[in-house]
Amino acid sequence: LKKEEYKQLIGNIHEVVEVHQRLLANLETTVAQGTDARVGNLFLTLAPRLKAVHLQYCNGHPQAVCIMDKYRDELNDFMERSGAVTPGILVLTTGLSKPFRRLEKYAPMLQELERHTEKNHFDRGDTQRSVCVYREIA
Repeated sequence: LKKEEYKQLIGNIHEVVEVHQRLLANLETTVAQGTDARVGNLFLTLAPRLKAVHLQYCNGHPQAVCIMDKYRDELNDFMERSGAVTPGILVLTTGLSKPFRRLEKYAPMLQELERHTEKNHFDRGDTQRSVCVYREIA
């Protein structure tokens, strides 16, 4: 791979990882508050950044697929030499699509949280709104 092709292949995956790490850290802090936790509010607050980062990642994904097709055999060999199960290219392809699959899980999880949140809980409204927002993002 040429340096530019490598950049196109990974896109902004570092930003995607960073925003999810921030979400996790904030979620752990929020959940530690017990019944006063504002999980819905947290997801709403991070939604614009998650959306922007994933939109940029999505925009580069077709180019990444073209690069994987172009270097299919070389990437497959590299992945397998690096310890990936056969076929190695499948591990790479699956890995590059994980951000999409992760984002798709948030709306159903938030909906389940809403289902178990008391009707008068101060975060219920934000949780309901976050379900809609994450459905739209995904």
